[in-house]
Amino acid sequence: MSWNTSVVTNAGVDLLNESLAGHTLTIESAVGGAGTSTEEELKSATDVAEPKQTFKLIGIDDFEQGKRVGIQITNKGVTESYVLHQIGAKAHLEYEMETPTLLFVLQDDRGVEIPTEAENPDFLFEVYAVITISNEANIVVNVSTGVTASVTYVDETVASAISEHSADKNAHQDIRDLAASAKSAADAAAEAAEAAKEEADAASEAVSAFSDGFVIIGSTKPETGPVLWFNDGSGQTE
Repeated sequence: MSWNTSVVTNAGVDLLNESLAGHTLTIESAVGGAGTSTEEELKSATDVAEPKQTFKLIGIDDFEQGKRVGIQITNKGVTESYVLHQIGAKAHLEYEMETPTLLFVLQDDRGVEIPTEAENPDFLFEVYAVITISNEANIVVNVSTGVTASVTYVDETVASAISEHSADKNAHQDIRDLAASAKSAADAAAEAAEAAKEEADAASEAVSAFSDGFVIIGSTKPETGPVLWFNDGSGQTE
């Protein structure tokens, strides 16, 4: 499947311009055709060539400086196999409730064979069309009921949700606050430990200076009495 020719129709360009102007553009259906057309014919087309099926819409999302529309291809209701060459999306503006307009067409010159439902009842694949347009464009999709959640779609949806959740600075604020408090406590403990080390080093230096001229009384700490100095040997001052 190469879908080597992808065209926004002339009428589709007008719809997209209106969506950029603030009007709501709703993609409401997808259709499949068994015919092929030249690129110029596709630009002026009002429907796919040799219409065969209506497909389900999965959804729409922002994708690499454009809008990505998901279309699910199945063979539900197909009683005679055919070769799918074209996939088209139809849409309308909120002030146009008459017959929807062909927005774009994807064409694969080689085509994809669609078996009958009886031959392969589990036949399914997905196509994602990316419309290169500002993410500010007001485009929505009428998600079809009864869409089968494929593994690919579920994986992408979960990954997207996790990414959005991770980027949300307000997500799990209680956990974030707890982590911040724990970090502050750890930093305070580290500062206290450093201060204690500095005090111990200073005390050691003071004891070393204070011990000059005193008797070394042994290598072990006495049970009671003042401690003057200790080392690993024993003896008297000279």
